[in-house]
Amino acid sequence: MKLFALLLLLPTLCFAQNTNFFMQCFTKAQTRGLPKNGLLFVVTADDQTLTAVDASGIKKQFKVSTSKTGLGSEAGSEKTPLGWHVVDERIGGDQPPGRVFVKRKPTAMLLKYDEWRNPNSGDYVLTRILWLRGLDRGLNTGDPSISSHARGIYLHGTNQEQLLGQPASHGCIRLSNRDILELFDWTENRRTYCEILKMAALE
Repeated sequence: MKLFALLLLLPTLCFAQNTNFFMQCFTKAQTRGLPKNGLLFVVTADDQTLTAVDASGIKKQFKVSTSKTGLGSEAGSEKTPLGWHVVDERIGGDQPPGRVFVKRKPTAMLLKYDEWRNPNSGDYVLTRILWLRGLDRGLNTGDPSISSHARGIYLHGTNQEQLLGQPASHGCIRLSNRDILELFDWTENRRTYCEILKMAALE
């Protein structure tokens, strides 16, 4: 019975540990300039998740896809950069879900809902873009060869939703189109940071 009770308790303990870790991230973000009413996205590559956190706690967790070639900052590597970032620009708020963007510009292409999970229809940036600017000099900013902003690292919707939860992108952080709409709305008039980690170190 004691073992059974412990097994029942484990998910609660893990959630508490996770909550503690993400609130520590939020506190650290405040020391780096995020206001108390700001929003933090913590992307963890090992479990392919984005956790949205504010002063009240964890808002929600989302499945993502980071780069299929791993983590790194080098231009041309198609890797996802680590470290602290700020959401520098919000793009696409006047466009319908499924709009295809090329170089951050809306095109005439508009993918229907049943095309959001289509491995045979190309690899598109869809719906909304949250363009990141690095905050860690020498890691993701300060030199064009490692600059996340110059590399065009975004959070964005995808037509490869079937791959979410596994590394699949070319450096950006992909979300489902519904999820990027939600994140986009949350970031309106709200300072937002994004910390990209290999893993969440539970303490």
